[in-house]
Amino acid sequence: ARHLLRCGLRPSIFEQSQALGGAWNSRSASSKMWEGLTLNLSKYTCCFSDFPWQDYEEDFASQRDMQEYLERYASTFIEKEYFKFGCTVTKVKKNHAFSNTAKEKICSQYKVEWVEEGKSNSQYKEFDAVVVASGFFSAPVVPDYLKLLAGDDGNKIIHSSLYTSSEKYANQTVAIIGGSFSAHEIAANVQQHAKKVINVFPRTPYIFPRYLPYDGGFLPLDVVLYSRSCDGPQTTEIISFDTEEKCSKWHNKLRSFLGNCNKQSVIGYPDMKDPPLISISDDYLNLVISGRIDPIKGKVVGAEFPTVENENEINYSEHISLELEDGNFLTEIDSVIACTGYHNQLDILDKDILDILQFEKEDTFSPLIQCCDTFHPDLPGLAFVGMYKGPYVGVTELQARLVAGLISGKLKLPTAAIDEALKISERIRQQSRLRTTPRFPHFDYIGHMDTLANLVNLTPPERFASKGCMVSPVFYQTNEEMMENCNLRLGKLKDVTVNGGSNKLITRLSMNALIGKWSFERTITEMSSPGEPPQKVSGEVVFSVLNSNSSPSARSSFDSIRYREDGFFELPTGKKLQVFREYDYVYKGDALEIYFVEGGERAHMFLSLKFDKKENEYWVAKSDHLCINDLYLGTFKIAFDGVAARDISMTYRVKGPAKNYESITHLYPIK
Repeated sequence: ARHLLRCGLRPSIFEQSQALGGAWNSRSASSKMWEGLTLNLSKYTCCFSDFPWQDYEEDFASQRDMQEYLERYASTFIEKEYFKFGCTVTKVKKNHAFSNTAKEKICSQYKVEWVEEGKSNSQYKEFDAVVVASGFFSAPVVPDYLKLLAGDDGNKIIHSSLYTSSEKYANQTVAIIGGSFSAHEIAANVQQHAKKVINVFPRTPYIFPRYLPYDGGFLPLDVVLYSRSCDGPQTTEIISFDTEEKCSKWHNKLRSFLGNCNKQSVIGYPDMKDPPLISISDDYLNLVISGRIDPIKGKVVGAEFPTVENENEINYSEHISLELEDGNFLTEIDSVIACTGYHNQLDILDKDILDILQFEKEDTFSPLIQCCDTFHPDLPGLAFVGMYKGPYVGVTELQARLVAGLISGKLKLPTAAIDEALKISERIRQQSRLRTTPRFPHFDYIGHMDTLANLVNLTPPERFASKGCMVSPVFYQTNEEMMENCNLRLGKLKDVTVNGGSNKLITRLSMNALIGKWSFERTITEMSSPGEPPQKVSGEVVFSVLNSNSSPSARSSFDSIRYREDGFFELPTGKKLQVFREYDYVYKGDALEIYFVEGGERAHMFLSLKFDKKENEYWVAKSDHLCINDLYLGTFKIAFDGVAARDISMTYRVKGPAKNYESITHLYPIK
């Protein structure tokens, strides 16, 4: 709507709810977000080109943040008079009396019918052009075996679009079906209250946290993944994984971010011969390691409420049984959440329109054949914006610019470009016929952005499109001062996270990296007796998730982990004594607090570690603690390999009237 207005047109915006925001509007029946949801793309990608987020705002917005951002954008650029809230469009028809060849227009091209909330009578109006902006995720896909069962008890079986919070699943065994973004994030969220969480998925994805390694530091994953590997623009979009060599190349690139000591192994690795799948979750793998989520690779093919025989009666169990393709069953399930995707609900369009678009409702990968997912040359005046799966805001805004230019007549595309765009759409659909498909039809985000930008004459200036530059929507508009500010912000972001200063981020990443099993070696040196050999302790340490954040708005599923050490103290005589100790590590913003554990319960604080700087390959945190008359000076060091920790050391220098020793512990990951 904003770009139609910019081209001098006056749109009528039909919105079925009473407020804007669509899927992001938690007050709307069409909302598909739960409270506490965090975006999986940062504010540097998830923004409109000339409406950047503010510096003080979080890198990754919440559902509520995004809703407010959309409201600010609309109030800045679109006056309220253009909105028709509470109006549900029921039909869009071609006006067959319209003539493309007549010198004078007989009538408008399309007839739009709608029903206003609270009224029974249908209304209609004729328009010269129609833009369908209902998005790709229109109607939930629910497998047939679940549809039948959901009819018996719809509260026990829901699609992920209806998930709102974890509270209703308290003390339940919950099965999450699917391997999508929502499956992993809902699994991490629902375990906050559930007794047990099982996740069944057909294909194994790479599960990345929201920050990835970059040049010795960490940056939002989209800043890393969507940085140019060569000078742009890249107007030849890669649209298929047509060889095993291409697949293997992308797999190797993705695996390089994980490191050798990564946690991906707890769910397995994707097949190098298949197009790689990526999912995003900060907590999922750590919760699997801690036993909070049980991952099962497989395909669910059936579901039932098993029968229970009681004397002369046959009743149905309150629990659900899921049948897997391999013949095994998952029993005693209290609730099922189906993260099984969406298909396009375009029944508002007349059949003759859908036939031209070669619409295939059951094709959840590429349901329409059209140019750049926006228009078909045989349907002048009809366009789509947001009919796209992938990093969303930048692409949809370029689609909007393209559509506004074509409808207003301010933009003309060469016939050759239109023909090529249709061929690309057909080639993308061919991928949906393969045994395995990529996560997104346009997996080459950089190439897709540059291709769209080239069509609307908005190719980024050379200095913002060179090798190493991030592809942010801000570089796809004409205000160079705004581009420069964005470039400076990205440069500052890289400097802070690489050279230190982002204590909050490093503290969280360090705590997450600790979770898992480690072997340890400890030496205790008596400083007042330098000639004596050091005492030695060795064994195994396990860090596991201790508690869950029950707050719906919490940005992480947990904020503390428990350290459990089991080992042997080696005496000078060679005899070994069994030792055991526990600590709680608690994330407190810019500090990692360590507490003593006594009798299984958290006691008083031992140290409050604060990261200060990076020394060589190690991030260093220090703290001191006075315990009666003894001063404990603690130094914690962690070295990362990809997103995982490869080496950790903890040094305690203890000084006091009766104590004068140094304890150095090294932890090494157990693969």
